[in-house]
Amino acid sequence: MSEDAMALIEVENLAVKYPGRKRPILEQVNLQLHEGETVLLLGASGSGKSTLALTLNGLIPHNVGKILEGRVRVDGLDTQKASVVDLARRVGIVFQDPDAQFVMLTVEDEIVFGMENLCLSPEEMGRRVEEALAQVGLPQHRYRRVEQLSGGEKQRVTLASLLAMEPSVPLFDEPTANLDPVGTRDVFALLRQCKEMKKHTILLIEHKLDDLMDLIDRVVVLGKGGVVLADGAPRTVFREQMELLQKHGVWVPQVASLAHRLAQEGIVLDPFPLTLDEAEEAINRKRIGAEPVEQQSVSPVLTQESEQAAIEVRNLSYRVASREILHDVSLRVPQGDFLALVGSNGAGKTTLAHHLVDILHPPAGRVWLQGKDITRIPARELVHHVGYVFQNPEHQFITESVADEIAYGLRVMGLSAAEITERRRCVRRTDQTV
Repeated sequence: MSEDAMALIEVENLAVKYPGRKRPILEQVNLQLHEGETVLLLGASGSGKSTLALTLNGLIPHNVGKILEGRVRVDGLDTQKASVVDLARRVGIVFQDPDAQFVMLTVEDEIVFGMENLCLSPEEMGRRVEEALAQVGLPQHRYRRVEQLSGGEKQRVTLASLLAMEPSVPLFDEPTANLDPVGTRDVFALLRQCKEMKKHTILLIEHKLDDLMDLIDRVVVLGKGGVVLADGAPRTVFREQMELLQKHGVWVPQVASLAHRLAQEGIVLDPFPLTLDEAEEAINRKRIGAEPVEQQSVSPVLTQESEQAAIEVRNLSYRVASREILHDVSLRVPQGDFLALVGSNGAGKTTLAHHLVDILHPPAGRVWLQGKDITRIPARELVHHVGYVFQNPEHQFITESVADEIAYGLRVMGLSAAEITERRRCVRRTDQTV
């Protein structure tokens, strides 16, 4: 992007603070986004990526947080003075958590809601709903209730809602976080469509980098407090700043990480690869690994059937209204096993997992935990044997602080105050936030 290109978004000396926090989450941030750019915003957790995105559409400071100093301008509008409605015509956002974005009960109503606020005609809204759902691969979900959708399907609906409003600046805050590989590729394909239309300035916050680097014009990396650690063309940033990015815990493309490690061994790939195709071509030119490697077969570790299973599922079925989510599922997980439960979005992975920990109550005799029918295990005893981390961590927070959140579950388990203190101390050794 040339220096003469129009700056559509300008961030000047920005400092942002949330209520209850001692220090600002962003301090002295300066950034420009130019018309037509596709910008990848990277940074370790807590660096302020999502906060910066929220300042661009006015949710900060109009709805949450406070701008202590500096300003943000979008298409000439000062976001502290312009209304959220005016900014919504220019900037749309897909949040990391789709449930934080839903305001209506059905898919169609959710997509229509934003367009109604733009005062579009019913005919135009109907056309955009149909088109947006087709783009995200959910044409048959138009009349479904949002609470019946899987996490990945919900994320696609939020994306459809954004596409239907046709903002000039779409912001994507980890839009593939809850999507399977197929859904992820579909989203990146949609981003390519947006880019090819040459009507959008796109800001993308994402960790799944290897399949999208061909889309990116520019990479901006935030450090603690929103300090800009790196800003430039993707190839330049990842080739020249790799050690700095790794030091700060920033996600990088696996291909770029491989190229960096090879360079440390004296094998320089030129040009520095960012995609799998580029890496394959560069490696073939170097003839790395030209000699075939003898394949060694690995025999799986077999578990005696007589050994008591950690978890056993027997002919479990589950339906919501007329929709069957699980059908006659049987599963045996040996003691000490490490099991990956995979499947496409909506296949029932989370539903099955909820049955395994009695969040959804299975019929008697369908789910067994260490030889016991899970329906006969009291909740106070069950927590000593099985734990669960939700897809969205905020769905399981109960208290107001990290220390109290850790202590709460331990108290439910009936541990003594001394044991709770000791376990919190162990956590504190690895995480200084407690």
